[in-house]
Amino acid sequence: MRIGVLTGGGDCPGLNAVIRAIVRKGVKEYGYKFIGFRDGWKGPLENLTIDLDIHATRFGLHAITAVHDGKWGRMVALHSRQILTVPLKSAISKIKTVDPALYKEAEIFFG
Repeated sequence: MRIGVLTGGGDCPGLNAVIRAIVRKGVKEYGYKFIGFRDGWKGPLENLTIDLDIHATRFGLHAITAVHDGKWGRMVALHSRQILTVPLKSAISKIKTVDPALYKEAEIFFG
């Protein structure tokens, strides 16, 4: 089965988590395939779609959007709770490490 995911196109707290949960459950438990419509209702009207899979529902979706928007020389990064794009030069300018204790906390959310 192929399922389309459509939102109104505006910001909505928690919506990314809902989309992620729908895709993960549908893919893992039922083998469904998902497509996302870009830009709200404009997406289905103009066939603006992207395939959604487990990887595309987090950083991948933001990376696809960055490429679509022509943001070359940038990478997707997590800054606090926000996913954004940053210039590659600033991303590799110094080594940034994560406290190993935080990995256990992250496992609760990301498995």
